[in-house]
Amino acid sequence: MEPQTEGLQVKVTGGHQDKTLTCITTCTLTDKPTYIWSKNGHKVKEDPSSLYSDSFSDADNYSCAVKGHENLPAPAVCKKCWRVTYTHQSICTLKGSTVDISCSYTYPSYHDIKQAFWFTKWSGMDTEDLSSVPGYEGHIEYLGDKKSDCTLRITDLRLSDSAGYRFRFITSGDRFSGSPVSLTVTDVVLEMDPTSVSEGENVTLTCRTNCTLDPITAYSWYKNGQPIPNSNTYSPVYILFTVSSEDTGRYSCAVEGHEDLPSAEVTLTVRYGPKNTSVSVSPSGEIVEGSSVTLTCSSDSNPPVDKYTWYKNNAGHYQSISNQNTGPQHVFNHIKSSDTGEYYCEARNEIQTGRSESINMDVKLVLGQDGWSVTYTPQSICTLKGSTVDLSCSYTYPSGTVTTTFWFTELGTGKEPEDLGQDPEYAGRLEYHGDKKNGQRLKITDLRESDSAEYKFRLLTDHEGGKYIGSPGVTLSVTGTVTFKAKLLNSI
Repeated sequence: MEPQTEGLQVKVTGGHQDKTLTCITTCTLTDKPTYIWSKNGHKVKEDPSSLYSDSFSDADNYSCAVKGHENLPAPAVCKKCWRVTYTHQSICTLKGSTVDISCSYTYPSYHDIKQAFWFTKWSGMDTEDLSSVPGYEGHIEYLGDKKSDCTLRITDLRLSDSAGYRFRFITSGDRFSGSPVSLTVTDVVLEMDPTSVSEGENVTLTCRTNCTLDPITAYSWYKNGQPIPNSNTYSPVYILFTVSSEDTGRYSCAVEGHEDLPSAEVTLTVRYGPKNTSVSVSPSGEIVEGSSVTLTCSSDSNPPVDKYTWYKNNAGHYQSISNQNTGPQHVFNHIKSSDTGEYYCEARNEIQTGRSESINMDVKLVLGQDGWSVTYTPQSICTLKGSTVDLSCSYTYPSGTVTTTFWFTELGTGKEPEDLGQDPEYAGRLEYHGDKKNGQRLKITDLRESDSAEYKFRLLTDHEGGKYIGSPGVTLSVTGTVTFKAKLLNSI
């Protein structure tokens, strides 16, 4: 309640119920004044005496004035007629939530409410209605009335909304402001200690607020936005025991009843050595000599693998084939049949080394394809009995070293060709010319008619299965004599 004039006051003395009211001034009035007493806004007594006695109830309101100056009354006095009552004097709530500041107020019954509002600051000599403060539009709602309810609702709370809130009302005869309600808006904050660990260590999660929420019955815990099963606790502390790589993720917490307002996420990083190390072969399927093949080592680790090492089984012992290559791939640009064998890889980071299972790689030769060829020049020859002939060919092969070359005309009893050089019929009449790289020439002397046949070239390499026949071969026809036919022309 706020004074309306200075110099005239009502002093209350007496017992619990019966009170004596005295209308006093700061100085003695020179004229003999007449005092006018009012009860609940109505005149009840006019008397030269400045005293007035009555049964003083909680709801009654008294004031006095000097006759002739009724427009300058003393401030009204009462027990409980001017009051603002808050359900909670201090409130702690979460950012983003909605809060109702419950409030009721009383005033002399003969007064009418002219204005009721909430404020947090004074503007000069007056208060500043929150509904007119920039930033509060659509953010606050007065749920009260102009009788007794003064409840204020604030939605989508911000940290900046933390302040002391006061209710103020103005009546037809006076004005009054309640004491402040302390509103503290807090985040839910997840603290993680530590945030980076190695497998097997423990991690402590703590759910904190800057003020005490009332009441808190339980806390909820989340990983990657999903509730952690069976994790609700009555304590703000949650411990991850003996963490593994599967515990890596983003963690948050919330208080019961406000699960829609969780804390910001905190990321847990778990360091671990290479796991699930494996080798893959590309392309998949049959591996053919001369093709390009890539072995790839894959592994899951944190921090990432910093070195890969490749091994091949050599006569029962694995030996490194990485040389200077520390990457996840081992490439055979032109694979050989000698590359057939068992391989595995090791993946290493700063914590430990992981090894893959061994894989078997089988490199195959495909005859007549992929680099095998024999070319005859020419492919058909006709010559005379007793003469000499040269059969020539050039050849290619995919890899390795040529170990054997020969010519033949027939398959032996084992279905394998037989070298003409071992045939008695050709003894002393055959010569092989050329090298074992890319070409050869067969010279046959003193030809016989029985030498007429299809001649084929055979080559073998040092790789398993490395053998090839150039087919079709060269057709040789040997004729016996030359017949001369003449036609006699008669002279005319």
